[in-house]
Amino acid sequence: MQHDFADLHPRLVTLNKSYRSTRPITDFANALIPAGKDITAFSRGGNLPLVLTVPRRTYQPVLSTLVNHLLQRHPTVAILTKDAATASKVALGLQTDVDVTLLSKDDHQLSRGCVVLPVYLAKGLEFDAVIGFDVSADTYTSAGDRDILYTLCTRTLHELVLVARDAVSPLIDAVPASLYTAQTGEQYLAATAPDNASAETQP
Repeated sequence: MQHDFADLHPRLVTLNKSYRSTRPITDFANALIPAGKDITAFSRGGNLPLVLTVPRRTYQPVLSTLVNHLLQRHPTVAILTKDAATASKVALGLQTDVDVTLLSKDDHQLSRGCVVLPVYLAKGLEFDAVIGFDVSADTYTSAGDRDILYTLCTRTLHELVLVARDAVSPLIDAVPASLYTAQTGEQYLAATAPDNASAETQP
């Protein structure tokens, strides 16, 4: 007679609940992968993930503004890229506007503030806010990229922003639009302009 492993060990439980991210972020990440429906989100509320589409040649002002805006609310902001070469370019481009730290495989401590690193170095780590850089149609293209995007999205505790240059990855386009907020770079800059930010704080 055959027995299921769980029947022989009735005290075992299935680890299918996410306690790191907010419910909106977990729901979004789950929608990226077929097995995501088996993962239950912890009931912690928060903002929907934000998907920004920016022109490839003029993304820098949007990225700088985004980082500074997130740093006003969170001690740690991570920019996660698909590879180390892109991480290096992003960190170099931000240096004049943001106090940024580029992390490599040789770093064993996390800095507060803004850090930039490839997503494969972020496994097992968590940050207050995460920016997924270049989640574009020509960067995340294949079914094999789903797991990378899932890892990227689930590194954050409170806020997730995905920045696509020119066009969003089809893997993200396939996610129900109700699970995230979509904006262009121009819309984001207008919404976070100093005059608008001041208006939002008025009673």
